[in-house]
Amino acid sequence: MDLGDSPRSDFLGFELLLEDEDRARLHRVREHMEKHVEPVINDYWTRAEFPHDLVPGLAGLGIAGLPYDGPGCPGRSALADGMTALELARVDPSIQTFFGVHGGLAMGSIQLCGSEEQKQRWLPPMARMELLGGFGLTEPDQGSGIAGGSPPPRAATATRGCSTARRSGSATRRSRTWWSSGRATSRTTRSRGSWSRGAPRA
Repeated sequence: MDLGDSPRSDFLGFELLLEDEDRARLHRVREHMEKHVEPVINDYWTRAEFPHDLVPGLAGLGIAGLPYDGPGCPGRSALADGMTALELARVDPSIQTFFGVHGGLAMGSIQLCGSEEQKQRWLPPMARMELLGGFGLTEPDQGSGIAGGSPPPRAATATRGCSTARRSGSATRRSRTWWSSGRATSRTTRSRGSWSRGAPRA
């Protein structure tokens, strides 16, 4: 076994440490990205559009939530997940960012913090990419600094210069927010920072 057919981005040959199943999946990801994403992705950049047309093909790779062992998730190694991320980013960093948000921040929040009922409800369709996850922060003073979030929301009223999001009698004041993958999706369900939305129909 060698790295003769691998790109030069894997300088230390970590691919050789993968199990056969994970290496085969990595090769499928590599082939898909080179054949179906690389030739068209610059056009989406130019138009500033999310590549909805590419989602079904990406879903077929079975890599959403790759390292999680929750319902419907592949349950593979952290190395397999990292090598897959490298392969996605090698062709287009924004596709990898999308997967990092969907499969990492959104699915990861449910995997680590969700109840069993929430895991059963959300993880299988998110692993199939029938639902696409986003991640939003409402703390205007923290930007994308997730660790520096404010305390849980409490009852509040809107004030000048801020908008107020209300749910179940509580409110979060927000002005400038950090939001990832928000435009990639259509229907919203909020779960304390992570959001899952239904993938738009063709």
